[in-house]
Amino acid sequence: MEDIGKGDGTPNVDEAREQLMGDLEMLREAVTQRGEAIRSTVTGFVNEHPLAAVGAAFGIGYLLSGALYSRTTGRLLGVGARFLLGALAKQVLAGGGLGALASSKTRT
Repeated sequence: MEDIGKGDGTPNVDEAREQLMGDLEMLREAVTQRGEAIRSTVTGFVNEHPLAAVGAAFGIGYLLSGALYSRTTGRLLGVGARFLLGALAKQVLAGGGLGALASSKTRT
């Protein structure tokens, strides 16, 4: 079989292959440029804020590891909630009730 276009402007297989190869090359170049831009942005952030970068990396790793749903996380959330509720109870008792708490929030 001969690979000839229909003569109505539709490309034959060789022309379509060449166009596809050109498009794939343009896609590869665009992905490479975007990757370099992201890499330079991340490198700049790490150089400017090293502790925040380490914290973000730790947090992302923690989430990706699946530890978000662990017993340790549940315990930590429980301790944090108790601490918050304890501080709230102290403020309510020391301030004379919930009305004092609401008025102190509107003043700040």
